[in-house]
Amino acid sequence: MKPFEFVEHTADAEFYAYGSTLEEAFAHAAYAVASIMVDYKNVKSQITKKVKFRGKDKEALLYNFIEEIIFMLDAEDFVLHKIQYLEITKDADGFSLEAELHGDLVTNYQAEKAIKAATYNSMEIKQENGKWIVHMVVDI
Repeated sequence: MKPFEFVEHTADAEFYAYGSTLEEAFAHAAYAVASIMVDYKNVKSQITKKVKFRGKDKEALLYNFIEEIIFMLDAEDFVLHKIQYLEITKDADGFSLEAELHGDLVTNYQAEKAIKAATYNSMEIKQENGKWIVHMVVDI
């Protein structure tokens, strides 16, 4: 199973991310976003970031997670290389996500495109035939 794929979109970046678990699909969505900015596989693991988020549902959780990845690039010049740990839990108030991200300063790499924001446009998270599928559009 491929981790993610992009589909044609008139102005933004639209992708599907896949995983055998919800956590893996979220991680692959983060890699898709990182791949818009740089060749994330070539980024070195020089910096570690730990993040925590909440969301009232899976969509809000995904939005918050992707927005943080974009924010870290804009505010801290951090670009993702890999996700060492990612856990999603559900409780009475919704969902929470904890992750450990590894990456480096984007200034050490050739940046491709800038991402303005995550969007809820066409967002879908579903489980189908034993795998999780995340569909998302980000504004570039």
